[in-house]
Amino acid sequence: MQSNIDTSLNEDCIMYAFELDGSGKGLPLVGDDIALKIKQDVLAWAHFKSDHPGTRDWLLKNASYLDPLILDALLAEETRPRVTEYPDGFLVILRGVNLNDDADEEDMISIRMWIDQHRIISTRRRKLAAIQNIREKLEQGTGPKNSADFLAMLLTKLNDNIEPVIARLDDQTDDLEETILENPDKHFRKSINDLRRKCIILRRY
Repeated sequence: MQSNIDTSLNEDCIMYAFELDGSGKGLPLVGDDIALKIKQDVLAWAHFKSDHPGTRDWLLKNASYLDPLILDALLAEETRPRVTEYPDGFLVILRGVNLNDDADEEDMISIRMWIDQHRIISTRRRKLAAIQNIREKLEQGTGPKNSADFLAMLLTKLNDNIEPVIARLDDQTDDLEETILENPDKHFRKSINDLRRKCIILRRY
C-alpha cells in the first residue's frame, strides 16, 4: 500500500514534535511519524520555524486540512495577537516577552498556533522561553495532558515571564521619578519616557 506522506520534503523546518500520551508525557516524534500522527486521532504537537522555506510546503502536503487563511497566519511575517474560532479548532496568536540573550525584553516574540482536539501546530521565528518550558515538561512527564491544558499552560507561562519584567520597569521608573524630584534634569526625564514606553508595550500584551 502506498503511503500518502511525502518523505522527500525537507524536515529541517520542524523544530521538534511530540505525541502527548494524556498523562503529561510527550513521546518524541521524528521523520515520517510526525506527518502520520498529525493526521490521526491522537494528540500530537509539531513546532515549526515559520520563516523556513520548507515549512509551507510541508504543511500544504501533510496538514492539508488547514484553511489557507490559517496557513497564511501561521507563516505571516507580522501578526497581531488574536484568537479566531473555527468549526473544528482555534487559530491562536500570542506574544511573549523576549528573554533571549542580548535582547530587548519589550521586543515581543510571536507564537502562532492551530489547536484542535487532536493536534497542535505551532510556528515561531525566534526562540520563546514559554514554549521551551512546555517541551521540557513533556520530556519530564509533567506537561499538558490535552490541547486545552497545553494552551492554559502556555498562557500561564507567558504571564509568569512578563510580570517580573513589568515589575522591574515600574521600580526603575519610581526610582527615576524620585531622582528627578531631587535633581530636575532633562536627561532623567528622557529616561523615564523610555521606561514608560517599554511598560506600555509590555502591558498591551
